[in-house]
Amino acid sequence: MPSSSHPPGPVTPSPRRQASRRIFGIRPISYRIDKRSSRTSAHSRSQSLPELLDLITMPSPTTAMGPLPPSDEEARLYYYGLGNEPRLVARSSTEPWAFVGQSRWPLAKSLDPVGKHAVVTLWNSAGPLRQEIIEALDGVSWSAVDILRLGYLPTGDEAESPVTLFISVEAGSTPWVRGHSVVTRCREILQRHKIHDVHVEMKESRLIQSASTPSQLVSDPLAYPIELTSLLSEFLGVSIAPLSALRHEGTKGLYLRCRQTGTVFVLTCRHVVFDSNINQDYRHASATPQSVVQPGDTTLEKLKHDFVSELDVIETVLQSRQGDPRPSTQSVVKENLDDKNTCISIIQTLDDLLQNPATRILGHVAFSPKLSLGKAESGAGRMRDWALIELHPGRHQTQLDALENKAFVGTGNRRIANAAMEAETRPCDRGSAKRKVALEFQPATCTVLVKGATPITEHELKHPSIDLVSLDEPSTIVAKAGRSTCLTFGVTNEVKSITRKPIIGETKYLSEELCILGHKQNGAGRAPFSEGGDSGSCVFDLRGCVCAMMTGGLGTGNGALDTTYATPIEWLLDDIRQHGYDVEIV
Repeated sequence: MPSSSHPPGPVTPSPRRQASRRIFGIRPISYRIDKRSSRTSAHSRSQSLPELLDLITMPSPTTAMGPLPPSDEEARLYYYGLGNEPRLVARSSTEPWAFVGQSRWPLAKSLDPVGKHAVVTLWNSAGPLRQEIIEALDGVSWSAVDILRLGYLPTGDEAESPVTLFISVEAGSTPWVRGHSVVTRCREILQRHKIHDVHVEMKESRLIQSASTPSQLVSDPLAYPIELTSLLSEFLGVSIAPLSALRHEGTKGLYLRCRQTGTVFVLTCRHVVFDSNINQDYRHASATPQSVVQPGDTTLEKLKHDFVSELDVIETVLQSRQGDPRPSTQSVVKENLDDKNTCISIIQTLDDLLQNPATRILGHVAFSPKLSLGKAESGAGRMRDWALIELHPGRHQTQLDALENKAFVGTGNRRIANAAMEAETRPCDRGSAKRKVALEFQPATCTVLVKGATPITEHELKHPSIDLVSLDEPSTIVAKAGRSTCLTFGVTNEVKSITRKPIIGETKYLSEELCILGHKQNGAGRAPFSEGGDSGSCVFDLRGCVCAMMTGGLGTGNGALDTTYATPIEWLLDDIRQHGYDVEIV
């Protein structure tokens, strides 16, 4: 998870100390005063009063003249602990904010799903509450509205995580005066609807559509190096890009089959395979095909850089052993010479792939509707952002009618899954059979089988049949396999998010989205669920049943996303069928 490059106070901890705090979530022993607690740690109580006063900063958000804007310190560090640490613009709460600690480190915060709360039904129904909030945002350059819990990471006593309505705006677009007026009005709207325990905050976050800026695809067990062989496999979750823009990468999402013709497609996002400056329905024309390659150039170039670096290390080792006749040294030299030859061969293969992109074509776009709104289950708009890529039979080792939805998830996948399950469930429930990970991992190919016979409905996402727990409330634990972050786990939020997306030549559209947070890490907040390049990824539950397709998320443009957005698979399949393609998941 990316971190701020600026230390949050005048005392700069050593890099080693800084890293340990970040990775393991170590909270410095501190004295903290706010309305929730006036407890002090044993260490703090042993300090003298002057020492404590030196550590305490208590900026007041109000004066006799009225509310004041947050200090630069508060604006920068209010969301400390979130992956992208967005900047605070304004908040409706008048509770004083302060961070304190022996090394001037603030307390880290984390996002959580809402769980059971009165706002869930009122908001998800797309009724008056949602409409009034959106109307209150008129004139603001906002990109998303999320309702989530925000609280400090627990450090012994369970920390509070109050439900909060977040308004995300473009950086530098909204002055505090305007922002404070909006969050205050939104808070009043919530109270009129008898929601009195939800505050409103405005932060600077950008809506990111997560596309990054012939050999046959194989189905065999993956040989060394799996980083390369997986990219040239028929498995899902790997990099793809349009031939016309080889660095514009996204993820190969899900195999679908047309019932009438037997044609096999790959499902991904439209914004992965088309430039955002063009927005019109696309249907394949043999004279001007929109070809798609696997993988994209950026992925290949990064892999080449890694092997060139490894080759440099090997050369250094060989030079250091030069002229040493001892048998043990000669054994090391032989091993390194073998590794050197392997690296040279791999680098040559990567060069060939980069110089001949046509050899990487896996298919062409058969159909993609223009970016536009369909209707969600609630009656609200939902962005139509999908494309069907027709596969070329000659590019696949397996017959197309025998393809399976196997997603590449790398090594150590079962350990990652078990860690996510442990972090998201109550200790007393972890031994329960119904709470165990039931994914079908296939070690020889480093894949997991994604099942299409029973895709998850939107109703099941709200009311999961397997009671997986987050914050003592039922919430669906999901996973995805993506181009950038490979296998990750997370939880769905009970409250739908609303995004505001610009479309070339048209007004900005409001779209209802499924919101996903990365899984908890013991003492270190939440892991990122996705980042740029993961658009198109298939999202599935712990049984391997398809849930959704990832489309984007919120961040500051510096890597991992704090929240991920996805389109439910049930809605996607219905929408594809309404456009004349009677598809099913293979």
